[in-house]
Amino acid sequence: MPRRTTDPTPESGNPKVDNLCRAWRWARHELILFCDVNVRFRAGGLRRFARQLRPEVGLLTAVPVATEPRGFCGELEVAFFNSGGARWLIAVDRLGYGIGVGQMMLLRRRDLERIGGVDAMAPGVCEDAALAAAIRRVGLAVRMARDLGWHPIGRRRFRDLWQRHLRWQCCRKYHALPLFVFEPAVSPLGTAIAGGLWLGWCSGLPVLPLIAGHLAAWFAVEALYVRAQGWHLSWLSPAAWLVREAMIPALWLRALVANSLIWRGQRIDLPPILPRRRQKVR
Repeated sequence: MPRRTTDPTPESGNPKVDNLCRAWRWARHELILFCDVNVRFRAGGLRRFARQLRPEVGLLTAVPVATEPRGFCGELEVAFFNSGGARWLIAVDRLGYGIGVGQMMLLRRRDLERIGGVDAMAPGVCEDAALAAAIRRVGLAVRMARDLGWHPIGRRRFRDLWQRHLRWQCCRKYHALPLFVFEPAVSPLGTAIAGGLWLGWCSGLPVLPLIAGHLAAWFAVEALYVRAQGWHLSWLSPAAWLVREAMIPALWLRALVANSLIWRGQRIDLPPILPRRRQKVR
């Protein structure tokens, strides 16, 4: 039997955008907050978050930091989220360039209406990247709040973890192509291999110990940073970091050739990176 709904919305191909379109119809206030149900703020954090939406800022997002993992796949998700993602998001924002992160996004109603409403989030693969691009096109900035968004992980299945990070790789492929192209080369594993080969060629030393030493030094710095930030760190973290580094090339290669992906049980066809040339009508 066909599924019935009391609030039919034309499908956009993005299930999250479809849900937001339904919620947008009921929004009545000037500030619009898009927030995943599993994101938490610490006491007073939401109030401080809203205060940082300055006049020149069109979209304010929060860096998601993973907490409370259960099992090794949970630890692996933390490895991707925190030392693999959050620290880079914080660094890029400190340089003055914020990135749209879909877990929590705050903007003004007039700015959202100015870019065409929630429909502006539908183009491309990821709604947060599409929204950030639309905000920048009207001359407003995208920034990340000082307060973090805490993301309880719990137990994860590897299949779901793989699909999530494959989708994020596809997001970078379609919305940040230069970053996607160079990502394997600038990852810890990529730099370790390149550095090990170069040092081995220069010194004649065995390459594998040089690569292992580079990774060990990188993970030591990573552990110090995570500990200084007060983020999750356990005896499983180094193993999770190693698995993360092994997965990144596999995810990158899969995203490179992917023409569809599965998100929340729904198959999503990926658009071409470059627009197709129109054929001349004879």
